[in-house]
Amino acid sequence: MKKVLMLFGVVLFPAFAFALNAEAPSVADCQSQKKAFEEHAAGLRSDFVAQYILINMSDPMEQMSDEEALPVAACYANFTVQGRKLTSFVRAHSFFPGDIQGREKAKLETFATRVDRLSVQARLNKLSGNMSHVMQYVLINLADPMVKMSDAEAAPLAKAYQGCYVNGQPLMKFVRVHASEFPVTVAEELDTFVARVNELAN
Repeated sequence: MKKVLMLFGVVLFPAFAFALNAEAPSVADCQSQKKAFEEHAAGLRSDFVAQYILINMSDPMEQMSDEEALPVAACYANFTVQGRKLTSFVRAHSFFPGDIQGREKAKLETFATRVDRLSVQARLNKLSGNMSHVMQYVLINLADPMVKMSDAEAAPLAKAYQGCYVNGQPLMKFVRVHASEFPVTVAEELDTFVARVNELAN
């Protein structure tokens, strides 16, 4: 199947799309790869972009351990396609025709969830020495945005967040334990966030 997709991609993709460096990005070259990806993706149909993501980003990342994929996911989380986050773009479209659509769409959705989970985990790892910084990050970057999302939009993020840890403790448990140390309105928002994540992820 992958050979078929690759052949399909070679036939349909403009040549410049394959000129992109398909190697996993390092911290040093993330911004340059982001720029190259976004510039080239802007001129492609959605299904062509999806094929590129599947073959050059999702499939290679599938072979990586979480430790290996952590910096890659942190980079990909900043990519945008057609004015939206890469992971949101992947989830919002069905790209492939016929009997391969469901299978490849599922692979892309798994990739998007893993990118969200590992990119959040990468940030948590950097903040893990300071509880207040972790909680501030969760409130501003995870809880507040989720308030504005429908359940359908929030569910894949909830699944990603439930797989994150702070110093070996599940993130949702960590947030619930420390929420009471904040003003009542903030604590209530954090408790609501945890409850919604747990409900939507299960």
